[in-house]
Amino acid sequence: MKLSSPARKMVVVIGVSGIAIALVGAVLYSIFSTTAAGISFFCGAVMTSALNMLKVVMIQRTVDKVVDIDDVGAGKNFSRFQYLLRLLTSGGVLLIAALLATLVPFVDISLLWGAIIGIFTLQVAAVLAKFVGAKEDELN
Repeated sequence: MKLSSPARKMVVVIGVSGIAIALVGAVLYSIFSTTAAGISFFCGAVMTSALNMLKVVMIQRTVDKVVDIDDVGAGKNFSRFQYLLRLLTSGGVLLIAALLATLVPFVDISLLWGAIIGIFTLQVAAVLAKFVGAKEDELN
């Protein structure tokens, strides 16, 4: 499946903003807490940023399939199911991060904080993707 131009922009912006958030958070945690906390935060933020990249691909796939469905009701049901699937996937990743943070001795609670902050990279990317390549889009 080939991603559209806006989806590619979203994936790039999610990757860049996710790494930036992860690095800044890891440095701050390392300065004010322990190095292990910084590493845990970094892993949590990167984990959910990667999830958000997957969610962009899932959204693209959903849009492509809904456009091809002739029945309006079936299209609505399919898109609702896909939305629920993306929501459950996000909840599952946050649950895994919470379980890892509480059950694994060498993983800090900052993993959960990194995962929570990283989950918002999709929303940040939605805003920033409008401005990425704006000059390039004006030329076309």
